[in-house]
Formats: sequence, C-alpha cells, structure tokens
Amino acid sequence: MDITVVTQPPTGSLDAQLLGHLRTNSEPLRLTGSTIYYDFPLYRDEIDGTLIKTPILIISKEHGVLLITTSSSSQPTEEDFALQISESEKLLANIFSRLIKNRALRDGPMRLKTPIRASIYAPALSETGESSEPFVVRTLDALNDHLSSIRENLDNRIVEECKSTIEGAKGVIRPTKRSGEGTKGALAKRLEAEIISFDQNQKISALSGLEGPHRIRGLAGSGKTVILAMKAANLHLRFPEKRILYTFWTKSLYQHVKTLITRFYRQFDDRDPDWDVLQVRHGWGSSQLPGVYSMACSALGVRPLSFKEAIQLDPANAFDAACSQLLQYSAKPLFDYVLIDEGQDFPLSFMRLSARLVEDSRFTIAYDELQNIFQTKSPSSQDIFGRDASTGESLQNFESDQVLSMCYRNPREVLVAAHAMGFGIYGPRVSQMLENKAHWEDIGYVVRQGDFTAGSRTIIERPTDNSLLSISEEQSFEQIISTISAPDFNNEVELVCGKIRDDIADGLLPDDILVVTVDDRNAKTYLQAIAGGLRSLQIKSWDIHSSYGRIEFREAGMVTLSTVHKAKGNEAMSVYVVGIDSLFPQPSVRRRNMLFTAMTRAKAWLTLSGTGPNFEYFLRELEQARSNFPKLDFEYPSGEALSIMRRDLKDAKENNLSAEAILASAGALSEGEKEKLLRMLQDGSGKRKQPSKKSKI
Repeated sequence: MDITVVTQPPTGSLDAQLLGHLRTNSEPLRLTGSTIYYDFPLYRDEIDGTLIKTPILIISKEHGVLLITTSSSSQPTEEDFALQISESEKLLANIFSRLIKNRALRDGPMRLKTPIRASIYAPALSETGESSEPFVVRTLDALNDHLSSIRENLDNRIVEECKSTIEGAKGVIRPTKRSGEGTKGALAKRLEAEIISFDQNQKISALSGLEGPHRIRGLAGSGKTVILAMKAANLHLRFPEKRILYTFWTKSLYQHVKTLITRFYRQFDDRDPDWDVLQVRHGWGSSQLPGVYSMACSALGVRPLSFKEAIQLDPANAFDAACSQLLQYSAKPLFDYVLIDEGQDFPLSFMRLSARLVEDSRFTIAYDELQNIFQTKSPSSQDIFGRDASTGESLQNFESDQVLSMCYRNPREVLVAAHAMGFGIYGPRVSQMLENKAHWEDIGYVVRQGDFTAGSRTIIERPTDNSLLSISEEQSFEQIISTISAPDFNNEVELVCGKIRDDIADGLLPDDILVVTVDDRNAKTYLQAIAGGLRSLQIKSWDIHSSYGRIEFREAGMVTLSTVHKAKGNEAMSVYVVGIDSLFPQPSVRRRNMLFTAMTRAKAWLTLSGTGPNFEYFLRELEQARSNFPKLDFEYPSGEALSIMRRDLKDAKENNLSAEAILASAGALSEGEKEKLLRMLQDGSGKRKQPSKKSKI
C-alpha cells in the first residue's frame, strides 16, 4: 500500500487516527495494493476561487475511488451536517470531472468505468446521526464493514489511469502526436504511454516536504525536474501569495520548466501560474533574462559582475567567484521557497547565497551526483547552512534525503553501457567508482558479487524493475545502441545524416532526434557540417550551440544539434553522439563524464560515432559492456588515482548528515558564451587551437 501524505495531520486528530487505522489494517481491509492520498489533490473552486482540499482518497482495484472525510463535531446541527455533505459532494464532483476527461476511463459520455464513493467518519455523532448519502459511519468497526462490503474487481490498467489522472501525470507528461507508422514510431508511442504514473518516491518528493530544507537525488532521467516542477506548482496552488523561486543551470531548460509547471498547475486550476510570484530564473542569467545572481545584487545594492570581470577573479570558476563576493553582504530573504534544479552543476557559494535568500530554510536541492561539474563535495547541511560556533553542529539539518532509483529516461541497455563508459569499467583502469553496495543500490542496481575490496571480483546488475521496458522487450542491444565507425570526418557526417533520414522514415519526428558532439574543439565544425548534410536531405535542423540568446532547446519539425554541455537536462527519443574519437585513447574523468552525459540523453535509441583508431578503443570497451549486459563485471580497483564517490546518505532524522568527498570532475562550462574560456582551459595558453577536422560537407 502506498500512502502519500502531503502535510502531516495533527497528532491525535481524527485524520491521524484514520490514516493509522488504514495502514495497520491494510491486509484485512484488502488495501495492500491500493494508493492512499492525504491532503491531495487540491482544486481551485471555479466560482469563488477557494481552495478545496481532499482529506483521504483511496484508489484500489477492490474499492475503486473512495473519498473519506472526517467530522469531529459532537452535536452538529442540520445545517452543519448539510454543509459537511455539501463539501464532500463538491470534492466528488471535482474528482469526477477530472476522471471523465480521460478517454480511457469513460464508459459512455457521462459514466466512468470505476465507481466513485464518499464516506464520512464521524465518531462523535449521536446514534440517530447515521446516513447513507454519503455513507456515514460512527466507529472504525463500522468503517471496516463498509470497506469490506465493497467488492470491485477493476482492471489494473484502469487503476493506473485513475492514479495518473488524479496525480496530474496525464497532463504533465503528454505523449507526442505521431502517426505510429514504422517500427520506431510505434515503439516511441508505446514508450510514452508507459510513463503514465509517478512512483511512490517521486510522489513523496514532489508533494511532501513543504517546510525546511530537503534533498532529492537521482540518476539522469529519474524525474528530478518533473518533481521540482510539481513541487513548485503545488506550493503555488496552496500558497498563492508566497514568493517561490525555481532555478537551474542549463539555460535551455527555461521553457521546459515553465511548461511543466504550467501543465501541472492547470490540472487543479483553470488559470496559469502568476509568474511574478512564482519566478523561474536561471542561476546567473543574461542581459535578456535576469537570473538569481543579478536579482541578489539588485536587492543588496551591489553592481553585478560581468562575465569578463568574474573570469579575471577566477578563470576556472567565474560563477563561484561572483557568488562568493556576494556572501560578504548580509542578504534579506527574497523568497518563501527556493527550489534548485541541477544542483550538481552549481558551486557551493551559490547554494549558500540561495539559502540566505529564502525564509525559514524552505530550500530543496535536486541533483545527480554522477554528472557533477563544479562541486568536489556533496553539499551537506553544514556546508550550506553553516555550523554552530560552539558545538560544530549544523545550524539547519535536512528534513529529508530522497533517493530516486527508477530511471524513466533510458532503456537498461543505454544506462548500463553509459555507466560502463563513464566509470571506465572496461578501460585500461577503472577511473571512478561508487563506494559500496548501498550506493549502487541507491541508483537502482543490485550487487550480485563482491565485497568492494581491492582486487575482488565485482558483479553488479541493473534489474528490470528500475527501468522502462517498452523498447527493451522489442529490440536487441545492438538495435538500441548502434555504432558508426567511419574512415574520416566527411564520411562520419554523411553516415550520421543518412541514419537520421532512416529514423524519420521509420516513424520518428525530426524533433525526436538529437545530435550531440563531445568534441569541444570541433563542435562548430561538426554541427555546421551535419546541418548542411541534413539540409541536402531536405531535413531541417536547429543548432542550439550557435543560437546565442535563444532559450528553446528544440523546435518543432527540426532535428536538434547541440554540444554536450547545452544538452544537459534534455532528452530525445533517438540520440546521436558524434566525435567520440576525440575523447580516446586515454579519456580523463572529465571526458568520461561528458560521454556519460551525452549517452544518457537517449530515451530509446543511441547511435555512437567516431573515426580512426581512437574510436576503436571506444568500440572495444562498448563490446565488453554489451557482452556482460545487464551486468557490470570488473575487478574492484585500488590506488590513489581512483576517485571514490562517497555515499553520504545517513538518516536525516538522526541529524547526522556529514559531507563526504565525491567524484572530483571539473567539467567544461556549459554556457554558450563561455566557449572562449573553455578553449583557453583546454589549450592552457588562452590561444585557440586549430581544428583537426577541417573538412565540411
């Protein structure tokens, strides 16, 4: 039984008593496979604008949809009782109106395939207070009898459709309209239909934790951005006057985030969010779109540093230098809630600055430890909120530390291969590693063998339970992950363009396709050549790398062309990673992280390309990943060269969350306007190296 409690009922209240009773007696009441919501969903009344809260809502195969409200009044008047019934009926009407919009749940124009019932639990009512419309019970035994008398046998698909509609997933996760013609088009359609409901960890992360600081961790594709968008919309719905900030690192996420928030919000209200109150802001910002940094400067009366000035302070981390300067000032809170997406990409100074900008530490961070760019430490509560001078204890502790194990983006084949390449599992040496069994299990793996001591054989498997299976059930590893080994640059571009043409012929839309280059030095050369090749095939493309000042990551009817840095946080059905030979034969930790990030953009199909003997090194590692799939089979490494990611997942309730060293990976900057700095850091002299791949088509 899944119970999603958005806000905790008061101790000793009827709501708390009833929830405890349902939890304790789930088996005799046939609730073991049910989902129970408390204080969710919410609805904005269309007439008077008041917020209608759902107390307890049960969705199950045996009971259908069942609403339970409580009444503590000992001597209700007829008017009081009529009002109670009216509120219950109003809730039922709202729930019905949401469910009836779902075509899969309709059994006629105004009839549902699942019954909806309402009950009132009112133990203080007199004997004569019993009623049947809605069903009123005075005792828990009477409630047990009532639940036992309901004998539905709903199809599992109907139950899942009810849950996804109630939770808002049907509105947030909208399948793309496709003709369905062709194998890939049909499978893409099936894959999107598979994502119809949030798992329990996602619901808890998105809907609970309204007070205090929280952390949400998960792999790429575990739904962190969707969760934060849901959290932002839920907060705005509950507290329309509260100032809410949603911030992120990758500029191309801007429109995506606003769209997600709007879609979720409109599941419960017929208006758009108030964007003056709920602000979506990039961490740094630009001249066109102010960011959190510039807003903080304005509030403090400080002139914001330009990018050029910040580079002069710290060429390796300009944003850290800019934020660190602001920490010397005393900042007053600007927001009631702060939500930070892509937390792994922000320097600790930005985390500390954001914590100062929020009231009462209402602060949520979501991040992926395996895509760390700037941080060399997983931020603990002490790091962000500071320590008590006398005790050394954190001034504020995380209320929760939620780990998301399910991956909704990548097929198992893609994720396991990406981890093999990212960690260097089958390379000359393992270059980075998770610390222990618990950490591997946190990200959804099962340890089959190994004690994580130097030299021991280690076997780790990705189970089917933690991945979507639509593609994997229909296609082989080689169909999902394909390679293009070309003799030269021109041929690589030609073959990639030809395969994109075949994808479109097989039912994919042009905007289902993303091309990512991992060759930073020749990014412009690659993307311009591919754009030209696609143009010759009458295929339109959108080069996000060259589109300075634009924030949309994709355009309808166009193939997206991007660097790995701008692709972060985004995804596509079919992803092409080009220029892989530039990372080999001896890829650094940073280069392996780039490759991992590029590979994990793929929701279904992944094509990996390169040229010459350097690409052969990559192909040998990939072949070992294929032969061992779905396992990672290796000798546990030793030595100072190994960067170990520390788990840092101690129980938040014990207030003992310590900062541990995790993977050090000073990745390339992700902003398009920082290309000059990127080249300077790669070259070491500040002079731009000449591209090794000069040809274009």
